[in-house]
Amino acid sequence: MKPSYGSALTIGAVVGLILSMAAMLFVGATGGIPKLDVVGTGSQLDPSFAVPASALWIVATLAAAVCGIVLAIATRGVARIIDPTASGVPLVAIAVLGAAVAGILTFAVFPLGVTLLGSLKDGIATVSVVEMGIMVATVGVVGGAIISWQSYIMSRPPQPHEDAELLAD
Repeated sequence: MKPSYGSALTIGAVVGLILSMAAMLFVGATGGIPKLDVVGTGSQLDPSFAVPASALWIVATLAAAVCGIVLAIATRGVARIIDPTASGVPLVAIAVLGAAVAGILTFAVFPLGVTLLGSLKDGIATVSVVEMGIMVATVGVVGGAIISWQSYIMSRPPQPHEDAELLAD
């Protein structure tokens, strides 16, 4: 079967979104981001996370790195099922790439997202649950697409071959 790198990009974006949202719910439910506040007055109440910024960056980066490893390994597994004879990069290199891409992307998006969407005052990052979802979705879609695409290419590298249809004309 001919490799479909565009499909890997699209499927990776969707799976990355689902995986990142699941990670956000898991981290929030287990106390990884421990303080949920209500910001606003009257009818403008907004549930928000109000946590030390350094803790938010560390927890988000670690959770993203774990999700990146899972996505990279899953992509490698799917590629091996599709083409068991493909000679690709070792699994360790693919897993490290997944962790690095997800961690770096998260470390870029979260501080910027808190600055633009929420607030950062006296070392406390305050961001609403919806804004946190937007940041997590951004990292999930972009990171998932990049990790799956790159992992798929590394697992099933392009092989030069003659195109019979092109040569027939």
